[in-house]
Amino acid sequence: MKKKGTIIKYLLLLTVLTVTIGTFSGCTGGTRTLGWSGITFSGDALYLGTENGNLVALNLENGNPKYEVTIEGDSEAASCSAALVASVYGTPYISGDLIIVTSNSGKVHAFNKDSGNIVWAFPGDEFLGEIIGGVAVLDDTLFFTSGDGVLYALDIANGNEKWKFETGDKVWSTPIVDGDAVFFGSFDNNFYAIDASTGQERWRFVANGPIASEALLVGDTIYIGDLNRSLYALNMSDGSSKWQFEGEGWFWTRPVEHGGNIYAANVDGTVYVVDAVSGSEVAHYTIGETITSSPAVYQDSIAVASREGQIYVIDGISGELRSVTDLQLQIDAPLAFKDGIIYVHTQEDETVYALDPETRLVIWKNNTL
Repeated sequence: MKKKGTIIKYLLLLTVLTVTIGTFSGCTGGTRTLGWSGITFSGDALYLGTENGNLVALNLENGNPKYEVTIEGDSEAASCSAALVASVYGTPYISGDLIIVTSNSGKVHAFNKDSGNIVWAFPGDEFLGEIIGGVAVLDDTLFFTSGDGVLYALDIANGNEKWKFETGDKVWSTPIVDGDAVFFGSFDNNFYAIDASTGQERWRFVANGPIASEALLVGDTIYIGDLNRSLYALNMSDGSSKWQFEGEGWFWTRPVEHGGNIYAANVDGTVYVVDAVSGSEVAHYTIGETITSSPAVYQDSIAVASREGQIYVIDGISGELRSVTDLQLQIDAPLAFKDGIIYVHTQEDETVYALDPETRLVIWKNNTL
């Protein structure tokens, strides 16, 4: 049984994160929001969203700005603190010439990837609730979830609504798609499979706690963690459980896969390595600090960051854990790997770092966000 002090620690963490987003009331009395957008890549550029409500494109080689556009806030959100408007938590998504960005102002925006010009925005004047996750795309349909507890399907060409599916509580997770289905978890403790064409429920899995993270799909198995210490492997076809693994704290982040193992970061400061088929523990790495940033995989390396700013790499072959650097800055955003370089978006000072994990040197950083 978990110690009372540890449970209180996790509840305080959730409170901090929730107030940061503004979910309790929509207004935080001027509390500074911290968008934890991940980074996406296209050509010679990387893209991310900021706490100030901007979509930023940086040159991949040197970090120099290519463009920056302001994301229009929602009028209801704008009635609160200006700092609350349009902070970006979901990782931008690139589809063809479009780059799609969600924000906690309750809107989805599509921009031209190269110019940054707005193409469409959804919805109009309606406020959906804070959008914390990113989007998924299947053919001509875009999917996203919202704080109003709804999964939305839009026409990606023009942003028109196709259908929506309601859950029993708020949704923070980014949906994933495969075949003709959409998968996502909700704070109502359910993980859902929805028909991508009709919006009809196919199945649901009842977890032990709320689900905040994006799921991982490998073959015919979905891996997802909840906020009650459980990591699950589910059959994609019907949602039945293959196995369940218990950690010491919440599985807040998206797990990753390497070499037949699932690497699942936990807020207890541990990265659990679990056999993908059996669910048995293979190894674990105790960092000793809270982890709220999703790991990233490149070839045989798994990068992980603590919330306090320490960056580590796990060798997927030897199992060695080594420190890359200590940025001493808050990291909630997912890590990203590109051509062997780790890209980090810090929240405390809104800086992007490009780190070489071999030399442990900072190649470049941009702190003008």
